[in-house]
Amino acid sequence: MVRAVEEVPQNPQFHYNLASAHKQLGDAQSALTAFQHAVALKPDYVEAHNNLANLYQAADEFDVALSHYDKAIAHNPNFLNGRHNRAGLLLKLGRFEEALADLAHAIGIAPKNADLHSDQSIVLQKMLKYDAALKSIEQAIALSPNSARFHGLRGSVLVKLNRLQQASASFEAARAIDPKEIVTNSAYARLLIATGDRDRALSIVETILTTQPKNADALAMRGGIHSDQNRYKDAVKDFDAAMKLDPSIPFIAGKRLLAKLHLGDWSNFTEDLTALTEALDDSGLAATPFSILSLLDDSNIHLLTARATVSHFYPRQDDLGPFKARRNGRKIRLGYFSADYRQHPMGQLLAELFEVHDRDRFEVIAFSFGPDTGDDLHLRLRRAFDKFIDVRDMGDRQVAELSRALGIDIAIDLIAHTAYSRLGMFALGCAPVQVNFLGYPGTSGADYIDYIVGDDIVTPPESHCHYSEQIVAMPHCYQVNDSKRQIAARTPARAVLGLPGDAFVFCCFNSGYKIMPEVFDGWCRIMLQVKNSVLWLLASNPEFEKNLGKEAEQRGVNPSRLIFAKREPLDIHLARYRAADLFLDTRPYNAHTTASDALWAGLPVLTRIGESFAARVAASILQAVDLPELVTETDAEYEALAVDLANKPQRLNLIRQQLAANRSSSALFSGKAFARDIETAYIEMIARNERGEAPSFLRVSR
Repeated sequence: MVRAVEEVPQNPQFHYNLASAHKQLGDAQSALTAFQHAVALKPDYVEAHNNLANLYQAADEFDVALSHYDKAIAHNPNFLNGRHNRAGLLLKLGRFEEALADLAHAIGIAPKNADLHSDQSIVLQKMLKYDAALKSIEQAIALSPNSARFHGLRGSVLVKLNRLQQASASFEAARAIDPKEIVTNSAYARLLIATGDRDRALSIVETILTTQPKNADALAMRGGIHSDQNRYKDAVKDFDAAMKLDPSIPFIAGKRLLAKLHLGDWSNFTEDLTALTEALDDSGLAATPFSILSLLDDSNIHLLTARATVSHFYPRQDDLGPFKARRNGRKIRLGYFSADYRQHPMGQLLAELFEVHDRDRFEVIAFSFGPDTGDDLHLRLRRAFDKFIDVRDMGDRQVAELSRALGIDIAIDLIAHTAYSRLGMFALGCAPVQVNFLGYPGTSGADYIDYIVGDDIVTPPESHCHYSEQIVAMPHCYQVNDSKRQIAARTPARAVLGLPGDAFVFCCFNSGYKIMPEVFDGWCRIMLQVKNSVLWLLASNPEFEKNLGKEAEQRGVNPSRLIFAKREPLDIHLARYRAADLFLDTRPYNAHTTASDALWAGLPVLTRIGESFAARVAASILQAVDLPELVTETDAEYEALAVDLANKPQRLNLIRQQLAANRSSSALFSGKAFARDIETAYIEMIARNERGEAPSFLRVSR
């Protein structure tokens, strides 16, 4: 006897209940099939459409998921769960305006639902509308004051507004409710890192890792703290662990490799660099723009990395609207934005420029967002400006609004992608003309920065395609200097410095992470040919010194020929350059301020010119001091010239004499001459802007 085929029940509720049971058991496919039967039998079954959408969303089938949310809401516009869930998917898809509209509708249905207000705040943050986001999360807290998550989210919004003390209080309130809340602890740790309280940040990160030992973000954060505190060995260990769990964490591959360079650990360097390059090709976020300057002499990759970083973290914002027309006849108002108005290489280079700007034509205003150190250079810099404004506690929008209210005509970013970067304020528009100058030797990658200050050596014509900005070609060197830099009158004796009295002293006081394996290869070959020579380097950490000793030994050089100099106050540091014979430059990241320091002290600098901005700075500096013969094109030329100068003291002495004669007359060390040149550029920038012209290449002639 043939059995009849069992018919599928025609009751939509039966299929809905069956689907719910399958879903509870974790059988997503059977649940999907049952929910599909339910909506086939009852097309206006909004709960079934909502559940189908949730399942499709979990399977990353976003278009199908959205179609079912749409059907649910079409059948019932006031279906709260459907509105809320669709808003979540639209947020994930980056369709923020639509997500916001759904949440507004949902809040109209359920105004006391705290989660809706919280999610509204999250969407507003994504839209960079932080003031509105703060109001929404505060409404959520009013409805649910004991939610640790809501207090933590409020803290995150306040961070974006740069109201850091209030943010800290919110994070503490969240932790008082739930000390182990992961999102809050992560956000709070990042704030503490940014404000320099790394010990407290480390304690909070350890709390996260106690609960979640495989939390990749926390491991990466701990690695960053270790790096900041010069514990590079621990940093590498944490970065390795984090990368195994999630290699897509922004910048982690570059941070790991840079930490290894700080250790002088070149194991698997070629493989690591190849992997990093491939990762950069994928997203551009495998390394920070600053770290990549030390690793790859490739202007195209520098541009790619900068653009990816700007797009991800500092996108253009046009909320503040157009700028007001400039009143004819008034002085040009320059706004210099920096975190380095202190004892810092940038402060050392810039001090005289600020002092000698032509006050008949310019007003000069400082926007400071770095530490108030109170050192002598900080006090000198404060006096150099017509106004010195501390904006550390102001959000990006507040700073941009203040800059506009003060009528700043040209906003000069002296930081870009270096520490304390605040590109977000430039994304809002601080001035009608915005300039990338000095602090970061490369392109910002931002289409809202109009110009970068360069010269024909650091930014030759064939390189212009690798810059998002238009080039300002200075007539001598892009680098400004301070002719008032003090050098201690007395040169320390070699014996005091730990140097042999009769040896030829090669010197490089660049940071240790700039020393690439192939550069060190060349140095060792030089030393093997100059028998009675030593290499004088800047002390970094014990592992660095130990590892470099091993690397020297492997290349046939006795480690005792490496001598490490401890850090000293600037005037004494400059004076001890006189105890050396020849400065050997690094690449791809040259000596920058360090090259000027050495030349100012009378020590010749030998460089090998590269492709990118950072790899051409020393060549530009040497050209400006009229010593182009110390610029080489290849490794072989670099090594041969180093050996020749060491073996021909008369030739080296002539170069020293030429440097001494040029120091007072060269363009490199004339802050006043540089001021007049860059003022010419500023005047032309404003003239073009007032004529309605787009920024374009600008050459300053002399």
